[in-house]
Amino acid sequence: MHLPKATAFNNQHQKIRYTLGHVFASILILESAKAHNTSSTESNNARKSPTSRNLLSMSSLLYRTRGIRIFLSGLPAAITYNVAQYLIANSLLTLIFGDGLLNPVAEVLSSVLLSELHLHWTQATILAKPAKLTKLRHSKRRWKALAIPSLALAAAKVLMGSIPGYMHKATRIFAEGSDASAELSVAHLVSTEVLAALLVLAIRLFVFLPASAVLEYVEVSFLARTDETVVPCLQKKRGAKVAELLEFENMPLDFGAAHRVVRFSTCIWLLGLHLKKCAVVFCVDLTVWGLVQLLL
Repeated sequence: MHLPKATAFNNQHQKIRYTLGHVFASILILESAKAHNTSSTESNNARKSPTSRNLLSMSSLLYRTRGIRIFLSGLPAAITYNVAQYLIANSLLTLIFGDGLLNPVAEVLSSVLLSELHLHWTQATILAKPAKLTKLRHSKRRWKALAIPSLALAAAKVLMGSIPGYMHKATRIFAEGSDASAELSVAHLVSTEVLAALLVLAIRLFVFLPASAVLEYVEVSFLARTDETVVPCLQKKRGAKVAELLEFENMPLDFGAAHRVVRFSTCIWLLGLHLKKCAVVFCVDLTVWGLVQLLL
C-alpha cells in the first residue's frame, strides 16, 4: 500500500532535482554569459545579475512565458542520453575492460562517445523549438570539439562520486592497522566525512562547474545564431537568441575559447544554485517526514 506513495514521492524528488540541477543551471550558465558580455559596456552599478539566481522570480517568469512544461524541459532527451550511457558503459565493461575497478573509465569513455547525444539534450533543454532526435547527424568536427569538455566534465563527475568511497576505505584500513580506541575511530569517521565533503565541494567549484559551463558554451555555439532560447529577454518580450548570448565572431567555439568565457562568478552562482537545490530538497523531505509523523 505504501509502495505507490513512496514511488510518487521519489518521482517528485527527482523532478525537483532535474528542474533546479539541470534546467535552471543551464539557463543560469547562458544568462551569465550574457551578463558578462553586457558588463563590458556597462558600469558595475548598472550590471544586473542573472534572473535565474532568484528561484521564485525565475520560476514565476518561466511559468508565465513558457508554461508548466518548461520545468521538465528536455526530460525525454535526458532519459535517452542516460539510458544510452548506461548501456555503452556496461558494454565496455563486459567486452573490453572486464573489471569493476575500471567502471569509472567506462563511464568517462561512454560520455565522450555520446557527446553529440548530450548536445541534443542541451538543445532540447534550452531551445524554444528544439529539433527532433531523428534530425541529429554525426559530424566529426563537432564531435572533436565536444570530446575534450565532455571528458573533463565526466572525469570530474566520476571523481566526485568516488572520493567518499575511497576516503572510507582508507579510514577502515587505517583503523584495522592501529590500536585506536572506539572514540578515536568515531573521530576519524567524522573527520573523514568532513574532509570528503570539502574535497567534493572543491572539485565541484573548481573543476565540475567550470567544465559544465565550458561544455554548454561549446554545445550552444554549434546551434544556429538565430535560434531562440528559453532564456528570458525582457526588453524584447521573447527568449534571447543564441547570437545575443554568445557574442563571438568565430563560432563555433573550441575548448580554449569557451574556457575563456567562463568567469569565477559564474561558478559561484552555480554553486549557490546547487546549495539552494539541496535546501529545497531538504525542506521537502523535512515536510514529508513531519506529515508522516503527524499521521502515525
